[in-house]
Amino acid sequence: MYYKFVVCESPATLQKMVKLVFYLGLILSLSLSKVYAQFAEGVKKYTTGEYEEAIPYLEATLEKDKENQLAKDYLLQSLLTLWERYRQEKKYEKALAFLEKAYKYFPENPRVKELYTTIRKAIIKETPLPPELEVRLKVLAGTVSRVEGKVFLQSKTKKIWTPVEVHSPVYPGDKIKTEENSECEIIFDDGTALKVERNSQITLESIMADDTYALKRFAVDVEIGRVLSNLEKFIRPGSKFGICTPTAIIGVQGTEFVTAVGKDKTTEVAVFDGMVIVAAPTAIIGVSVEKGKQTVVKPGEEPLTPFDLSKEFLDYQAGIVPVFEESVTIARKELDRIIYRRTEWIKKKQEKGQSKALKKVENIDLLVHPLTVEKLELTTEQLKSLKGLKEALEKDKKIKLREVNQAEAELRKLLATEEVDLTKVEIKLRQISALRAVLRYMDIATFENGKTLLTPEQKKKLKELLMTKGQLRGKTK
Repeated sequence: MYYKFVVCESPATLQKMVKLVFYLGLILSLSLSKVYAQFAEGVKKYTTGEYEEAIPYLEATLEKDKENQLAKDYLLQSLLTLWERYRQEKKYEKALAFLEKAYKYFPENPRVKELYTTIRKAIIKETPLPPELEVRLKVLAGTVSRVEGKVFLQSKTKKIWTPVEVHSPVYPGDKIKTEENSECEIIFDDGTALKVERNSQITLESIMADDTYALKRFAVDVEIGRVLSNLEKFIRPGSKFGICTPTAIIGVQGTEFVTAVGKDKTTEVAVFDGMVIVAAPTAIIGVSVEKGKQTVVKPGEEPLTPFDLSKEFLDYQAGIVPVFEESVTIARKELDRIIYRRTEWIKKKQEKGQSKALKKVENIDLLVHPLTVEKLELTTEQLKSLKGLKEALEKDKKIKLREVNQAEAELRKLLATEEVDLTKVEIKLRQISALRAVLRYMDIATFENGKTLLTPEQKKKLKELLMTKGQLRGKTK
């Protein structure tokens, strides 16, 4: 058997290689010993409760040894301990700094992830979305799916309260109030549901989502009363649901909870599923309220440490919540039908409003009225010709109206003299009457000319419309 040896070309080269290996081993040994020394110092600081001093040593350890699991565990516990300590001391800026560092090192840790995303994206101040997401957001509508008793709505554009009906829509900016022994349920197009209970008033500040409902932004103000919320899970980062009351801000990441505001503005929040963050309006960080817990926020005070549900809310959870959940489940399955019924409700209301407006419309204005255009199915050319007749009429009427105004002014001058010349007054009155008759004739003639542009079928529909219009007038007398 033969062996082949590979040897260096010279003893000097061999000597250099031996020295290189020696020095590399020495450097590695010193480096590892430094890493272990830093780790040992970090653990020492941790065990004595010096968490802030421990963090730099543990970070330095991980820079050299990224897979050191013990260093990771000690660092995570140090960061979370400091987060909780400063949060309880209400030193919110420092608390948030440690939470952010925890998220930097451990973004996939379930506890860190839930805390960070909830605090940063579900509460307090609106976090701006990137431009590419902002343009995709659109206004969502809601539908009143159930009404009991007296419920009223005030739209953003109209400052009057109108009765709420089943199938009626709600939009951002709308206010809703309920009276004694009254309540309503609202289902939004993404499946989010609210139950507004008796003696309550809320404002739907913002209701927005993208085309897929993956990204959502909800903001609701509860001024007084009680609101039960049932949310679809928020699956897209940047989604948020927030409720504001006079004394608290509640941030949510997919849950079921009730918000109650008393006459003295005290806010109670009870959670039946999921988790919410509750904070005073001026605070940066709030308290985490988990399933089966509640908190109370009094005016000018911080939220109480969460505690077990009171008997009132346990009874509420056993009696009210399951009934609402069943109602929401049914509504979500029938969302398409609910949206369709809302569309039909809106259409009927618009037609009713147009019909009322139609009572005051006459002559050529009647022919170009939106309801008439729809009923008669006017073509683009017909509508263009009718509008041309109307424009020509308005131009001619302006001239005649100037003559009427001039004659009226002359009449006033005649009546202002000490001795009124009745003959001249009679002549002027006849002139004014004749001018007004001409104006009336111009209206009638233009209307008749407009009718000649219609087909026989359209003329028949117009006659029916005029009959309905006359009936509507008769009802108002």
